[in-house]
Amino acid sequence: MAFNYKHVIPFLLAPLIGVPIGMQLFERIENENPPGIKAAAADSARAPSGASGPAQAKREGGTGGFTFADLMQVMRAGGTAIPAGELEAAFHNALRNMAQEPATDERIRKLQAVYNRWVREHPAQALSQLESIRAEERQEIVANALAMLAREQPDKFQAYIDSIGHDANMVLTATLGAIAEKAPHDALTWLQQNPGRDPQGELIAAVLPNLIRDDLPLAAKTVAGMESQASIALIQQVAVAYAQQDPAQAYAWVGNVLQHTDKSPSQVLNEVSASLVADNPNQAANYLNRTSDPVIRQSLMGELAMQKAQDDLPSAWNWLSQYSTDENYGDTALNLLYRWSYARPKEVAAVLPSIADGEMQMAAATHLARFWQQRDRAGYQSWVASLPAGAMRDAAMSAQ
Repeated sequence: MAFNYKHVIPFLLAPLIGVPIGMQLFERIENENPPGIKAAAADSARAPSGASGPAQAKREGGTGGFTFADLMQVMRAGGTAIPAGELEAAFHNALRNMAQEPATDERIRKLQAVYNRWVREHPAQALSQLESIRAEERQEIVANALAMLAREQPDKFQAYIDSIGHDANMVLTATLGAIAEKAPHDALTWLQQNPGRDPQGELIAAVLPNLIRDDLPLAAKTVAGMESQASIALIQQVAVAYAQQDPAQAYAWVGNVLQHTDKSPSQVLNEVSASLVADNPNQAANYLNRTSDPVIRQSLMGELAMQKAQDDLPSAWNWLSQYSTDENYGDTALNLLYRWSYARPKEVAAVLPSIADGEMQMAAATHLARFWQQRDRAGYQSWVASLPAGAMRDAAMSAQ
């Protein structure tokens, strides 16, 4: 009669009977179990090392073999501790399955399940084998396993992190990121308890996106508390999140934080303005008309003009002209023309005659000529030939 592997599961869940992978287990089954089980175990043990578990479900003569699905059922069952050697064998079996074909989500999930169980029961041994996992899957699998260990056995997690020292920040960064996906407050608490672990702010950067998602005020307080150690990137992330809710609060928060750092405000403010313009251009335009802060006005004016120029540079230029009396207008206007001189020179050329400020017109013409002849000399020469005699033609020709 054909052997039904389901009859084996109760035996596998009994004390001291481990996962049905690895030669020690098969020897124990040979000595302790009925002939039908011994035959199936021996058949599974003889499977080629590269064979897939599911592909070996049926052997010659209809004898059932232990499949990877059986392994997963036992792995999920928990309860009885599984000997380290059997977990190691299960891990390497999962690796062989991964190596056979492109790594599917299902194969990665199975390897993750095996590795998690090994880390849970024998963390030092399991973590010593992390180099066995292919580089492209290693970080995710190890980080998820360590995140599980941190949740379930924080003492073991801490002991492991302490044992690998400060050179382990890449692993630790990925791990805290994985913890933060489900519990950003827990990840932040660990960081606060281990302040010496993050001298460069790499770990808080891994936690911050999910902390912002769950608790923006706490994220803002955390970054502000870093003072001079807060990087531009960290400040920008919080500010951008605020900008999508309340522009005034975003700019006020940035201004307060920057008072305690040596960072240039323009870079951070431009990022906030860009986010606000991308998310809600009407709100950005309304705030531009309300604020009197010259730095914020320049930042918003420039970002709005650049967004409008994406579709129609002459239209953007006409929109910008309403601010021609603003103290920031000159720099913003020239920057707009400079930035489009290489990508869309014909449109910039069409705008130049409308510039009333002679000095601005000459500067823009010279800049345009310099870039246009590099990209399309024939187009540049045709433009110069079309210009009437005068200052702008002289400026365009002087760039040759």
